[in-house]
Amino acid sequence: MWKNLDFIKQTKSYFAFHLTADILGEADSLLSRTRAIARCLRRAFFRTPYGSRRRSRCLTSLTTAIRSPNSPPRDEWQDTGSSGSVRQFISRRIYLMFTGIISDVGLIESVEGGENLRHLRIACSYPAEEIAPGTSIACNGVCLTVTARGALNNGSWFEVDLGAETLARTTARQWQKGTRLNLERALRLGDELSGHMVTGHVDGTAEIIAVANFEGMRRIAFKAPHELARFIAEKGSVALDGTSLTVNSLEGDDFSVLLIPHTLKVTGWGSVKAGDKVNLEVDLLARYAARLAEAATP
Repeated sequence: MWKNLDFIKQTKSYFAFHLTADILGEADSLLSRTRAIARCLRRAFFRTPYGSRRRSRCLTSLTTAIRSPNSPPRDEWQDTGSSGSVRQFISRRIYLMFTGIISDVGLIESVEGGENLRHLRIACSYPAEEIAPGTSIACNGVCLTVTARGALNNGSWFEVDLGAETLARTTARQWQKGTRLNLERALRLGDELSGHMVTGHVDGTAEIIAVANFEGMRRIAFKAPHELARFIAEKGSVALDGTSLTVNSLEGDDFSVLLIPHTLKVTGWGSVKAGDKVNLEVDLLARYAARLAEAATP
């Protein structure tokens, strides 16, 4: 019994360290930079005459304080003294992961490239000014980097690249012009965790083996790859095509989920059928627990 209690304590400590280290690191970095920004602003606007050379030097220091190796090119920071620039930096710098709560359904407008690299343009309803090149958007559960973006009617378009690993491990090779994709922008510090922790690093694909509709809802059964099935637990969480869902039943490599009318309305799940394959990402906690259990086994 005491051995089990020790194992539980070790597991909790392991989770606490690995799942919060990145968040705490980003928060500490943000705090340090915020202090530096405050010092620069205080010197620039309260301790020096308006329009002086010293103010100019202070604003140059401000630019240095808010820049980092992952910051955008300097020509995007023309108004370095504006609070908008600071907010823009903070928004770009502390993206973390996803929660599996779909915020839009995008439509692929074009697909270019060959077997190992493809270039996609996707239309969506996100405001163009809120999509910065270099940030991440989960597309059917696949974390992809925005390479370009622009305004389109009442929404926007953005472009992403698909590499060989993504094409081999996910359903992305089957994506074509007209394909609808579940979209979620990356989580930021302070955002609500409505689903579960999703990284956007797809583990493999699951095949739909049955679809049953009743009372406006839809029950879907899947067959998971055998090597991933051990990470799936009844009443646990799983990300399917980027959607955070609860496992209703589990038998061997087969499991099922239930989709409510709202989910069917705001995602692409209303059009799936038996035989389709979907992107599968197992629960991060289950993966850590299994790894810890393996390490503890003599």
